[in-house]
Amino acid sequence: MPSRMISVLIVVSWTGHHPSHCVQLIRACASFSGRIYVLCPQEANPIEQLGGPADVVEKITVMFHTNRAPKKSFKEFSDLAADLRELQSLVTSIAQANSGEETFVYHTCLDSLFNTVWHLPMLALRIRKLFPLPFSGLLLAPDRRWPFNGARRWFGRHWGNSGDGAKPVAFVNWVVDRVLTGASEILRRYYLWQRNLVLRRSSCQRIAVLDERYMDWLKLKTGKMIVRMPETFSVDVSDPPPALVRMISERRQSSAIVVGLLGVLDRRKCLDVLVNVIREAKTDEFLFIIAGAYAPGTLPGRDQAFLEEAAGKHTNVVFSPEAIPSEGDFNAVVQSCDILFCVYRDHLHSSGVVSRAAAFRKQVLVNSGGLMANQVEEYSLGYVLTDFSAKACLEALRQMSQRKEFLSVERAAVYAAFMEDHSFGRFEETLRTLSKTTVKCEQPVLGLPTNAPTSVGKSPLLDRHRQDR
Repeated sequence: MPSRMISVLIVVSWTGHHPSHCVQLIRACASFSGRIYVLCPQEANPIEQLGGPADVVEKITVMFHTNRAPKKSFKEFSDLAADLRELQSLVTSIAQANSGEETFVYHTCLDSLFNTVWHLPMLALRIRKLFPLPFSGLLLAPDRRWPFNGARRWFGRHWGNSGDGAKPVAFVNWVVDRVLTGASEILRRYYLWQRNLVLRRSSCQRIAVLDERYMDWLKLKTGKMIVRMPETFSVDVSDPPPALVRMISERRQSSAIVVGLLGVLDRRKCLDVLVNVIREAKTDEFLFIIAGAYAPGTLPGRDQAFLEEAAGKHTNVVFSPEAIPSEGDFNAVVQSCDILFCVYRDHLHSSGVVSRAAAFRKQVLVNSGGLMANQVEEYSLGYVLTDFSAKACLEALRQMSQRKEFLSVERAAVYAAFMEDHSFGRFEETLRTLSKTTVKCEQPVLGLPTNAPTSVGKSPLLDRHRQDR
């Protein structure tokens, strides 16, 4: 592996667990790269997030890119194409500034190319022209589904009560369910077919996935080398602990089990279900920690008022609707919990919570059918929920609170096995495998425009604000 290899990390999102993943990528690339270029949104702060050491920081050059409004319609494909052209120009400028050296281009989230099904046919035809340099990347969601929950809720509100029996409620609900389920499957198959056409293009070299169950299927559909990417992150804990941890320590009763729902708070994470669990639980049974970025209006007015009232009365709820500022603070909050609530609606992939739960030896409650459920079942890390009702969630939490074996010394070997499978060493080894697909930087770069910007680092041309998705 050439020590002077140039690594280019293309980061589209800077929310959720993406900053943590980017930091780990930088640390891994530093072991085999002479320079690391991070192409990221305007609000990103990879060097600050990294925090050191100095020999790694001095290798990093941050370059900002524009990510326009969400591409929600067929007409807005031009925005996606403009984003790709800008990324191509940035990579070109890097290649020209490092002529003669091998360049490893890595997309931290390939899914960002596939926002909607409307763009995929044109993207499949034009990806080589829009972004001709070979690249590898992480595919977070190998599968995708459209459950049409909004339509189901609408029909439920209008046909949910039979009244005097005049409406054929059962029949209508059956028809609606069959139609929406069929439409969802058709849309899913079309999306996967078009997406895999994009991934089959020669521009895409190798693909990393978190869920090894999809590796053989993706290899068959795309013809690419598929590797499994371990989930790894920093286990550093803020010292002194953040104010939220001190509040948890003050509010926690001796017998109460601390249940945490952390990160971005939205309906996808079954926040409304947890609010109903709080209503039904005894006040001295659990201490519920709900902390993370929260947008007003996420919950119905009645649920939000109850949550704020419960937290204000200093009962069994700690509600902090602000984003947890750093990874060290996030780890400190995880460490203060006994059970992590990680139940998602229609989310079959990873959120990073299971790995953190294993690192700090905490139980985790997850939804069935996805990667997290597979990890929990394989390593016995918690409980897999199949029923999303408040009653089922509360019963699961009560069962988990009585599992004394999770605190035993014998469980240490189970957690150690999981952490070894997701260690930084394996993460770095996987990235080295992906980096074997490189392109030799020549000047001018073949297939790229010769009038691309040649400056690297921050500049007025590159330092433009990105609109959040």
